Amino acid sequence: MRLAANEADEALTARAVKVEPIFHPDSYGYRPYRSALDAVAVCRERCWKSDWVIDLDIQKFFDSVDHTLMVKAVAAHADVPWVVLYVKRWLTAPMALPDGTLQERDRGTPQGSAVSPVLANLFMHYALDAWMTREYPGVRFERYADLCGIPHKSAYADWRIMPTVA
Repeated sequence: MRLAANEADEALTARAVKVEPIFHPDSYGYRPYRSALDAVAVCRERCWKSDWVIDLDIQKFFDSVDHTLMVKAVAAHADVPWVVLYVKRWLTAPMALPDGTLQERDRGTPQGSAVSPVLANLFMHYALDAWMTREYPGVRFERYADLCGIPHKSAYADWRIMPTVA
């Protein structure tokens, strides 16, 4: 049974890799040839040129992400219907607790799977990357999964951006 789950994860991940070209260049989380160290290096370089930085950490992202929005993002890029079906099933599969009971899930992504980071990156592409690009086109940022740094030159930028991302 576990082998089948791993095969499904790998198949979904392989399908999800097709979204790689849409990701923002400053998105570093769970992407080929990019790492947390790359994100830190870019952030460090930009911070030397800036006086201020907004440091974002989306609290309990993997535990609280909305299933409907996640499935909507997957559906926009899935070329076959079974991918959306499996993502829906995978997101809502009950969680086995240590005492053997099952707990229903209505939000969040199961952690430890090969597909969870890809789905998280796809969700964050729409929730943060595309939004930042649209709303603040001149503002550079670097994101690794649910962590983001936004270096900028003035306190005014901090005052202007913070209320909209909080």
